[in-house]
Amino acid sequence: MSRRNKPLLEILAEAAVSMPIWLSVFLAIVLYMTFGLFYLAESPEDVSVFALKSTFFVQLMTLMKMILPLALMIGAAARLFRLINERASNNRRSARPSQSAENLSPTCPSCDAPMKSRKAQRGNKKGQVFWGCSNYPKCRGTRPIN
Repeated sequence: MSRRNKPLLEILAEAAVSMPIWLSVFLAIVLYMTFGLFYLAESPEDVSVFALKSTFFVQLMTLMKMILPLALMIGAAARLFRLINERASNNRRSARPSQSAENLSPTCPSCDAPMKSRKAQRGNKKGQVFWGCSNYPKCRGTRPIN
């Protein structure tokens, strides 16, 4: 299969996403002003770099004056949205309280030690889960799990 050629706008927007936002905006302004100056030049003396000022050149400068800054601004906006989403997701992650079993476990009614979740191994309640004292076998305090 052949590779698909990407349009210039897409290539520039991808490049702008990888650079800092301030740099993308700065380059967009500089390119807009630079291509605007080439476009406004009326006589061949004003455009000494280019020997001829043809209709093609004017159309190309008009196109570049719009496309390049637009691509850079789209990339800067995409980068800004990506940063906002990353910060929002980080805030959501840090806002969740850590729910470990130790933080939610009750205390023993006999010795006030934290309790652990245990499973009955024998007897008529075999297989059922309950809270057992963490000081077992010194303390035999239990509570049912609700």
